[in-house]
Amino acid sequence: KILWATGAWPLSGLEITAPMPLAGHFLRFTGADWGASALSLEIKGEATLKAIYRAQTRELLIGSASAKNAQLAPDWAALMQLQERAQKSWKQYPWPKSAPQALVGVRAKGPQMRPFWGPVPGREGVLAVQNLYKNGWSYAFLAAQELAPKAMQGA
Repeated sequence: KILWATGAWPLSGLEITAPMPLAGHFLRFTGADWGASALSLEIKGEATLKAIYRAQTRELLIGSASAKNAQLAPDWAALMQLQERAQKSWKQYPWPKSAPQALVGVRAKGPQMRPFWGPVPGREGVLAVQNLYKNGWSYAFLAAQELAPKAMQGA
């Protein structure tokens, strides 16, 4: 059995549409306190601004949807502009005193943003998880739940 979960990298030689890799960057603050419940905020505009507050870990994530030119290094000037915009937009929330950490990554965007998991057509015994894009935190668990029995039994 082979389980192929390569994120933004294509399944070479397999009959699955190759994902489009998108780089993204965001700021992560620790020690945030925006309350007892998780929260997600978004402001659309020229550059989309997003904030995700994880109450359980007291983390605050501030970022944009994707980085231009697929850079894999943080654009500190752009990130600081996002932070400034976030602080002005969400004044009602106390801002963390911790210095932010810049995180950069690559995610895979499949055709019409659809995820894929299951047996690879034409490849006996090969299972794949691909194109989770922005849904990795939620779809990864569903994909694992559905694929684990197949992997154990034989795809």
